[in-house]
Amino acid sequence: MKFPLLASVGLATAVVAFSGVASADPYYRHGYRDYFGTASASFVYGFWTGDGDVNAFAPGVNARLGFTLGSGLYLGGNFDWFFGESHDTGVAGVNASSHVGIYDVMGEVGYDFWVHRHGIIRPKIGLGVGVLHGNNCDGVDGIGSICNDRSRSGFAIAPGIEYMHFFDTLFLTIEGRYETVSISDIPDPNAIILGVGLGVIF
Repeated sequence: MKFPLLASVGLATAVVAFSGVASADPYYRHGYRDYFGTASASFVYGFWTGDGDVNAFAPGVNARLGFTLGSGLYLGGNFDWFFGESHDTGVAGVNASSHVGIYDVMGEVGYDFWVHRHGIIRPKIGLGVGVLHGNNCDGVDGIGSICNDRSRSGFAIAPGIEYMHFFDTLFLTIEGRYETVSISDIPDPNAIILGVGLGVIF
């Protein structure tokens, strides 16, 4: 019976200690304020999990702006531009190529857990609009080509987690999320996205 009792006491102590860190550190670092803001820019890459072999979530850039309230609740906005990939299928003097990429705009809701005095872990979810954009070009050698552009939009959802490590007013950010865009007439584009970048606190 001693081990379960000691384990319970140890767990309770850890929870109380963690709760104290989680609630105290925002004030320790940023003064007695009701909120603090963060802005960051990152390089992102999506590992395609959708149908087909052209990655619309290939290398891109991300911008994020948000505020954490005194309770730890995070509210923010997120923008991604994925440059995507091209695919060539020309044969015997006939040229055919296509390119596809994605951009999105999402609102984010999360919660900031201060895991130590210089670091936050932020579980979050993004909800917004994703736009799949691309073009197809067909042509014949020596004559020229004709290109058609097309875009489709849909509801985007992106649950994920972010870690931020602070160096005074600057911080390093590392994140992972899964994003899917629901588009009615084609298979939903989706990917596991990883990102790394720098930000500033204000």
